[in-house]
Amino acid sequence: MTETPQAPPTVTVSLKTITVSVLPETHPDFDSYVLTLERDQGTELWKIRHGGRALDVDGVWTHDGPCRCRIIHRPTWHSYEAAMTLAVEAAPNVEFNGRTAAAVWQSETPPTSGSEAPA
Repeated sequence: MTETPQAPPTVTVSLKTITVSVLPETHPDFDSYVLTLERDQGTELWKIRHGGRALDVDGVWTHDGPCRCRIIHRPTWHSYEAAMTLAVEAAPNVEFNGRTAAAVWQSETPPTSGSEAPA
């Protein structure tokens, strides 16, 4: 008796992580200033993370650990559109060692033509 070959399993492709930063990925301090948007498995909700913190609905950084009492904490899960908006707004102000991402970028970016101070 000949066996019928089984169909190959369905392949699933999903996007779970997005990075947002004013610094390019090649910058040596990229990892210190990057925001990570992470999608909740099985949902369309996203969390914005930096280090051990998450950005809440009001744009305030909160501790992102296990919580026994979710009622007292602001929600940190967002729709994709809200998460992207919050992350893009927050990216220049991400701080590491007392410097913002915008300050790091500005200190290493040459001025554009016409914006130099007169000699």
